[in-house]
Amino acid sequence: MEEKTITITRHQLYKKVWQTPIVQLAKEYSLSDVGLAKICKKYDIPRPPRGYWAKKAAGIEVEKIPLPNKSRNEEITIHPNLYDNKRFEENHSIQQYLPENDIGPVLVAKRLASPHPLVEQAAAVLNQSEPNENGLLEAKSNNCLNIKVSSKVLPRALRIMDSLIKNLNDLQFDVYITKGNTVVNIDDIELEFGIREELKTEQKRSDPTLDGYYRFNHSRYHQVKVSSGNLCLSVLDFYTGDNLQKNWRDTKRKQLEDELEKFIKGLIKIAVSEKEKARQREERERQRQEMIKRREEEKRRREELQRKINEEQNRIDALVGSAENWRKSKLLHEFIAAVEKSLSRGECHYTPDCDWEEWFKWAQDQADRLDPLTPSPPSIIDEDIESLQSETEYERDPFSFLG
Repeated sequence: MEEKTITITRHQLYKKVWQTPIVQLAKEYSLSDVGLAKICKKYDIPRPPRGYWAKKAAGIEVEKIPLPNKSRNEEITIHPNLYDNKRFEENHSIQQYLPENDIGPVLVAKRLASPHPLVEQAAAVLNQSEPNENGLLEAKSNNCLNIKVSSKVLPRALRIMDSLIKNLNDLQFDVYITKGNTVVNIDDIELEFGIREELKTEQKRSDPTLDGYYRFNHSRYHQVKVSSGNLCLSVLDFYTGDNLQKNWRDTKRKQLEDELEKFIKGLIKIAVSEKEKARQREERERQRQEMIKRREEEKRRREELQRKINEEQNRIDALVGSAENWRKSKLLHEFIAAVEKSLSRGECHYTPDCDWEEWFKWAQDQADRLDPLTPSPPSIIDEDIESLQSETEYERDPFSFLG
């Protein structure tokens, strides 16, 4: 069902924006905070600056930015955006991990004082490490933070990592080293991260030598990768299929120190995404198990139904067989009586395979054996051939059972 559009005046929206945090207000309009911020920008409606709501909650007097061009009071039509609403749901799930006043700016100290134990440990390891061919320090211990930089920028990288870990700890996120990887745990989602110095390509003149082939001028230089001084903070071992950012770096306009708040929010977004993926995997597994259970139950019902069908069919076959035997028994009795009658008149042409007395006894027994309503006389047909074979084998070798 499509949500209805909302109409509000410019003055009314200005008043609401300064009464309710934009993240919460956006929810009323089924928009994301970014979507509502764009509307405010379009209609020149100022919004509270960063830290406004935290200061107000602390009882600090804050200045309200006046509405420019007060003569303008046009009506604003807000169209709820399902995509923005989905983005809001995602942002709302992220907000549960953040303080009420958001993360706020993450400050990096100008010098490393009272460092976090992991940072202090990393400093001790890296300060004793040798640079590799690219000029980056190679830690010879797995019990070191994931910092791959040159000695020149190491102090800065340590300060950034120190501030980052302390802020993550303030948010109740554990940071630790496992199997040589730096890991942050966000709601039981482990994410690896690290800081590295990016490399740049330089042309280096080859050393002249009299040995080997002659080198032309264009071959007297070769490319080498060297440290650039620019730092990059990355979420490692993570597939960016959800279009989530995983790298934050120094640029011409901003340094990495200014990106730490965004990095922490990026970590949280990735953790929320991974949490949702895990939930979806669990849901798929639950559905798969339910499907297996349903199939097994259906199979059990089919087998039970087939068993009952077979059982009923066997009863019917037994009934029909009994009726057939009863009919055959009656036919034999009639035949025996007819033979006896014909024999008494001296007109019998039937020739038995034994004397008449024995034959009448045997024929009567066979008729009775077929009759399901009459006790069945014993017959050689009832003998168990298998047991007779076993007895014969025992008689041949009475000790065979001893092996």
